[in-house]
Amino acid sequence: MIDEVGRVVEESDPAVLTPATVTLVEGPTFCVSGASGDMEAAAPQGLFFRDMRVISDWRLSVDRLRPHHLTVMSHDPYRTTFLSRVPPHVSQSELLVERTRYVGEGMREDLSLRNLSARAMTVTISLDIECRLRRRLRRQGEPGTPTGRSDGQTRRSGPGARPP
Repeated sequence: MIDEVGRVVEESDPAVLTPATVTLVEGPTFCVSGASGDMEAAAPQGLFFRDMRVISDWRLSVDRLRPHHLTVMSHDPYRTTFLSRVPPHVSQSELLVERTRYVGEGMREDLSLRNLSARAMTVTISLDIECRLRRRLRRQGEPGTPTGRSDGQTRRSGPGARPP
């Protein structure tokens, strides 16, 4: 970036910092991610099918750097595009990342990189994916649901539950 005097200024901060989430849904499949398009297992994010999380982590990196989120373009309830930039190695961003995600009977993500510089570039793209299968929590009182007790112990309700 160039300042008002014409000096080159280093860009190092993300263009937009937001804790927002993006949800896509089609039938029994839904996907919840951050505004960057990444999914984090520590957050209530992932790809879900019939209330089971089938993908818990989905993180993209370019040359070992996480792209900086710019914007989200929602097209349909089941399709959206995430636009990001790769953190610059020089004075300004030279590479844009476009991720278009679809959900339905699974998930598909189309990835496009756009080189904004006049020189050729070689980059390494990594997609880290993790799967921790986890069903949704049962509602209080459903058979087999743990119920808390004041003495700190847990007991099960429903058929086959042992008495305390």
